[in-house]
Amino acid sequence: MPRIELAVRRDADKRKTYAMEAACADGDRTKTLGYAVKVDRQPFLRGQITCDGEVEEVRISGFLRGEVVVDLEGGPVETAYAIVTPRSEG
Repeated sequence: MPRIELAVRRDADKRKTYAMEAACADGDRTKTLGYAVKVDRQPFLRGQITCDGEVEEVRISGFLRGEVVVDLEGGPVETAYAIVTPRSEG
């Protein structure tokens, strides 16, 4: 997976609950990718996703106001994505 970044950035709102949806696909379905959710470039949450093509969702709360970015770490893999979206008013 070459390093490609396409991002629409907005500030987080501490009154909202968010979810990170991520998926990874590879011919070797046992591979994993790490992810790092960062707020204003500071680590906030880390974990791993399995490269089996299934979408995984992680609920996130407690963001302070700031720019949210997800870095995918590891590879190479055939394809992967991650997105953080607001889910509800909190």
